[in-house]
Amino acid sequence: MLRPTHKRIIKVIPFGLTWAGYDFADTIKNDEIWNKAKDSVSSKLSGLPFDVLKAVLIGLCKDAIKGTVNG
Repeated sequence: MLRPTHKRIIKVIPFGLTWAGYDFADTIKNDEIWNKAKDSVSSKLSGLPFDVLKAVLIGLCKDAIKGTVNG
């Protein structure tokens, strides 16, 4: 089993994203929404599944759009 150390640096270079990856990247482009999502879930859960975080982000985006249309 590998154990993380402070001396080891792991570099990841993605070659491409899936459709879901592009959707996620589009969702987190807005810093305000990304920060709200991090604040709302980081205090409650650790090791959050990707789909749950994506759902939270989509909900925040919908709320932002409703606020723009109604406000």
